[in-house]
Amino acid sequence: MYGTEGNLFSANIPDENNQFNSWNFRDITLSNEDFLSLDENELAKPRGEDGSLPEVNFMKLNPNGPNYDKLKTIEEEMKNYRIEDDGTIVKINKEEEEDEEEEEEKKEDNTEHISSCSDIPYCKTCVSETECSSCIDDYYLVEGYDGNIRCQNIDISSYYTKTNKDRIYYVKCDKYMPKCISCSDSNTCNKCEENYAFIGDDYSQCQDLSGNNYYYDTNEKQYKECANKFPNCDVCTMIKIISFAKNVYQIML
Repeated sequence: MYGTEGNLFSANIPDENNQFNSWNFRDITLSNEDFLSLDENELAKPRGEDGSLPEVNFMKLNPNGPNYDKLKTIEEEMKNYRIEDDGTIVKINKEEEEDEEEEEEKKEDNTEHISSCSDIPYCKTCVSETECSSCIDDYYLVEGYDGNIRCQNIDISSYYTKTNKDRIYYVKCDKYMPKCISCSDSNTCNKCEENYAFIGDDYSQCQDLSGNNYYYDTNEKQYKECANKFPNCDVCTMIKIISFAKNVYQIML
């Protein structure tokens, strides 16, 4: 190493690290004139008023030095290598580096695109020109009756959630279960509209009770078809439904 008094030709270091050192170039005899400065005190210079690093000439090549051309060639060759986290020196694979740079550019382009989704109403972030991934405050991703997902201001109590492509969005209960106003999923209704109720253990459909074709079983706490209790009977109910939900009933006698 230039500036030391020891002989490091046989330095006990890994071969992959034993390159680009002064002892690796025996055809070059370094001198102080090869560098702009060897004053290590330059490394302790204060930063600029704006916080920028100070101008330091320590160990920089002197364009007028006796070995400048040879040292400049070595400096350029060193740009083809990098130091890994474990301290080893490896040669840079130009193709891999170009691929990495291309990936970074794609990420930057995608980030710029995602940050600007003003073409989609009420959209905060998006993954394409037509596909929103999150909405502004007080709006939710909602799957409409036409199957398209948009940002809407809704009362989520009458919706259930679905996940697709890492997006969470809402679907209205009555899209798949007519007359259902509260549900857990597309097959489980929790509450029906007025004058509608579940029949038996089937919670996927809200049946119309206005035709008096059902009766309320007080033991099992559910509605059943009249014919189940009264053979050949079509009309058997004597109560009016106000609202109906699982195990919760409001009725008028």
